[in-house]
Amino acid sequence: METGSVTTEILGKSFDEVEQKLGDPIQEDRFELGVVVSEFRIELTNLFDETQRTQNPPNIREVTWSLSPDENLTIWFSKSEETDWRAIHVMSWHPDDQF
Repeated sequence: METGSVTTEILGKSFDEVEQKLGDPIQEDRFELGVVVSEFRIELTNLFDETQRTQNPPNIREVTWSLSPDENLTIWFSKSEETDWRAIHVMSWHPDDQF
C-alpha cells in the first residue's frame, strides 16, 4: 500500500471509515493537545497554534496501524462538539524509529 495515496484517501475521513479500510490498530492514545508537544507529535503544531492549544486545547485521538514489518502509520484524529473523530494528519514511520 503506497503511503502517499493512503494519506490523500484518509484525511477528513471518520475514525470508523479509516478503521474499516486499515483494520484493527495496534495502538491508540487520546489526549488534549497542550503547549508542550513531544517530537513525535510536533507536526500537530502546524494545525493548532499555541494560542489555540492554550485557550481551547483540541481533543486528539492518536491511532497507529502496522502496514508491514517496515512501516507503521499513525493517524491523528480531532473531535469537536459538531463533528465525530476526523483524520487531520498522517505520518508513516519505520517501527525502529526513535522519537
